[in-house]
Amino acid sequence: MTEDGALALDVSGLNAHYGPSHVLHGVDLQVADGAIIGLVGRNGVGKTTFVNTVMSIVPVTSGSIKVLGQDVTSLPTHKLARLGVRVVPQGRRLFPSVTVREHLAIAMQGGSGKRTFEWAYERFPALGERSAALSRTLSGGEQSQLAIARAVMAEPRLILMDEPTEGLAPLTVVEVGRLIRLLREEGATVLLVEQNLRFALDCCDEVAVMTRGRITHRERVSEIADRAQFVSEFMGIQMGAETA
Repeated sequence: MTEDGALALDVSGLNAHYGPSHVLHGVDLQVADGAIIGLVGRNGVGKTTFVNTVMSIVPVTSGSIKVLGQDVTSLPTHKLARLGVRVVPQGRRLFPSVTVREHLAIAMQGGSGKRTFEWAYERFPALGERSAALSRTLSGGEQSQLAIARAVMAEPRLILMDEPTEGLAPLTVVEVGRLIRLLREEGATVLLVEQNLRFALDCCDEVAVMTRGRITHRERVSEIADRAQFVSEFMGIQMGAETA
């Protein structure tokens, strides 16, 4: 339970710019503690900018961000990590000369020890097989798996996943979906940024649609009677393959 109405993430009136370009326009988004919320939309509408702004990579022009009941609008990224926030970034951002095992070992330092190498390798067998490999030698799919595993090893309270299925084979996408649901069972909160709308609908409690830097629609997945119609109303979001 958080101190702010059980909200893991509470974003209000968020505006952000890239230089002169106004990217986020008064974004309001609340994520309940323990929920999985999908932020979906076409490429270029501001989803990654939203993640980067929450993580203090892009500065806030105006508005507020609260994480786990604390105002973090101006908090540096490393202090967000201490609050239990982790990100699976778009583009992976791995250290090219660090091995798979070393990446996981560094991430484990932020956890209680509950999640071990074996825990990660059971869920991502490819990482176990390439444990001693440098990250730069991994395939795109393997790099995506490592970025996800690295984020969850620290047992975070809030995980921001920015296009985690990008470049993954269908069977690995299924495993990522199962892992996200497992994280919810273990008490984590996930904000899933995705273009694969089918994946988001299969994994999330709710989906919020972003259009041109604004949240234009939000709906509980359980209340979407006709998924095909829902997709047709938001053309340009990739439906993607089945995840279960």
